[in-house]
Amino acid sequence: MRITAKNIKDNLHVDQDTAARVYGLMRMTVEPDMDMVDDRYKPFHSYDDIEYRLFEIDMLIGTHGVEYIGHLDDSMYEVKGISYCNTGDAYACTVMFDHKKHKFMLTSWGDIVERSSKYL
Repeated sequence: MRITAKNIKDNLHVDQDTAARVYGLMRMTVEPDMDMVDDRYKPFHSYDDIEYRLFEIDMLIGTHGVEYIGHLDDSMYEVKGISYCNTGDAYACTVMFDHKKHKFMLTSWGDIVERSSKYL
């Protein structure tokens, strides 16, 4: 699905201001607001900018944390799987980040895993 503020608003069921903020975070035109990031994530300095963006999006859209789907090509030094905001439903639309392609997506993780045997 194309990433637009309208698609975010309609598919994630958020208001216009929230959709605009999520859109900016996904398009990397705004910086993550560390005051929005849940305190449980702040002590971990190993997270990168993408993860902090996902943590803020998780708080904004009211999902249940950020999860990771492993990829067969993952290594100790490089992740190639998908991080996503957990809606609790594998087929509900959510915000995802594909580490291999280095891009945000708006889709369900169930659809991704069904289409490819490379995810664990």
